[in-house]
Amino acid sequence: MSQFLYIAEVYSKLKPGITHKISSRIKSYDKGNNNPSFHSIYVAREGYDEHVKNCEHYVKRELFPYLENPQGNRTPSEYVDPKHIHINVKYIQNLIEDRIKCHPLKLLRLKKTFLPITRYNAKTIEEGIKNFPDKYLELV
Repeated sequence: MSQFLYIAEVYSKLKPGITHKISSRIKSYDKGNNNPSFHSIYVAREGYDEHVKNCEHYVKRELFPYLENPQGNRTPSEYVDPKHIHINVKYIQNLIEDRIKCHPLKLLRLKKTFLPITRYNAKTIEEGIKNFPDKYLELV
């Protein structure tokens, strides 16, 4: 398990993305006492990191019209514009899980009992996923 797909709330905005280390990513978002939290984590099975990238590209394509883009650039920010209130965590989870089921991708979901991930529990959960995947992860 070497790559993670996440849905986070950072600066009071939703952001899907990928990372190799949950704890490092959350620390990078935690500057300025921001209190980021991860609402969903999907993990690639060993040897299937390209499935995480596949799913991330799909989600970004689907969310493209809803991403912040104040100057109309071809590459907007990765944050969902807060004015689109219908784009919530559940909406993005459904996009990801539909993609996983339809293709089928070799991704597992972090169990709800371990969510949300904050700066206080990120390292523990990351170690748990690595050492006890059956306890922490489930099929989509």
